[in-house]
Amino acid sequence: MVNYDNHEKVEQFVGITKNDVYVFVDEFFEHGGIFGAVGTRLVPISEQSVQDRVKEFKDYEWSSIAYIYDEEDTEKTWEEWISTWSDYELEELAIDSSGGQYWDKLQELCKEHEDFEFYTTDCIGGGRMFDDKIVDPENYRYLET
Repeated sequence: MVNYDNHEKVEQFVGITKNDVYVFVDEFFEHGGIFGAVGTRLVPISEQSVQDRVKEFKDYEWSSIAYIYDEEDTEKTWEEWISTWSDYELEELAIDSSGGQYWDKLQELCKEHEDFEFYTTDCIGGGRMFDDKIVDPENYRYLET
């Protein structure tokens, strides 16, 4: 873990990318003259989208966990084996629900920008961000984009 010379927790919404990814800055940092931000990238998803993802997990041809079934020494059919997984467990596999600190803000933003009812979020990325559109090294502050 990097021991930053200076960091500031901000947890601010930055913007929405052209691919409908909601970008938040968790904190700014400075270390050895390098300025940057640590952020989280979230995609709001509808309940229908989650159900579709769970359905894909149950379909052997589309399931990203079919390899587990293939590697197990089991007498069960795919249908018997996959039925031992609850929809909740499959939902947990289908989405990354990190970024919970932005839940309320994301719900609010979705009412303005999305044409579906917000159900949950999929965290598709996070970590250090070195974009000069986000960080102003002189003022060490959030920039409006």
